[in-house]
Amino acid sequence: WSHNGTIQLASGTVEVQDQSIEAGNFTIDMNSIVDLDLEGESKQNLEAHLKGTVEGKEGDFFNVTEYPTATFELTGVSEQDGKTMVSGNLTMKDQTHNVTFPASVSFNENTMSLQSETFAIDRTKWGVNYGSKSVFDNLGDKFINDEIELTIELHASKS
Repeated sequence: WSHNGTIQLASGTVEVQDQSIEAGNFTIDMNSIVDLDLEGESKQNLEAHLKGTVEGKEGDFFNVTEYPTATFELTGVSEQDGKTMVSGNLTMKDQTHNVTFPASVSFNENTMSLQSETFAIDRTKWGVNYGSKSVFDNLGDKFINDEIELTIELHASKS
């Protein structure tokens, strides 16, 4: 089984100088988690479990009541093997770790677009441990992969 979905930014700014990204700060709305591969009650149940709005299961995944937002602070953009690499500090559940991912960046007159390649993060680094074989010993085949695959799409307009 695997699931896919979306999550939205609450706000963000990116500073660009001469078609080069200089800085960026983004706030992620953790309550905007949406599952795209289920319908009806299954969809609602999964979204509630991920958000932590199910009584007694608040801490299994993202606990949006206690941690309504996550943040990403850009720490650098570099070229590596002909690819643009974006690095930044991702903070979820009061834990911060640096992530780096390949991305395509393009500029039009008053807009900038960034599209990442798919990359993975280890959710347990941010205390999202539910169903993790690396955290719990006796799960057998009832486990959830530690890696979450992400793809980032960002569009910014000049202000």
